[in-house]
Amino acid sequence: MASVSTACMDAMLNKIATGTNITVCSAVPSTYSDIATNKLAGTTLSSADFTLSDGASAGSRKVTIADKNNINIDTSGTAVCIVIDDGTDILVVADINSQALTAGNTVSIPAWYFEIESPT
Repeated sequence: MASVSTACMDAMLNKIATGTNITVCSAVPSTYSDIATNKLAGTTLSSADFTLSDGASAGSRKVTIADKNNINIDTSGTAVCIVIDDGTDILVVADINSQALTAGNTVSIPAWYFEIESPT
């Protein structure tokens, strides 16, 4: 049996919570600079946008990212993922159901979470 301490899981989730930007992208970025290339819409994040808590199952932990509403769409295209970065590195890439976005409109990202469980 294997296990990971809560402190270790929290360290990973706290790193995610250092994110300063959330971006809706038309392709999954493989490097930090790819975020700008694939950006359709985006906004900033602050520490208040992240909440660390117990996950759904015993021994799991999660970080919840607050909703972001009425984000200006800068470029038309098909959204395929949401990216959180810290201004230097990609921290999280979350696939989404693809959706066509049109420049000049807005998009909203509902609250969502990233959860990790202790291995078994």
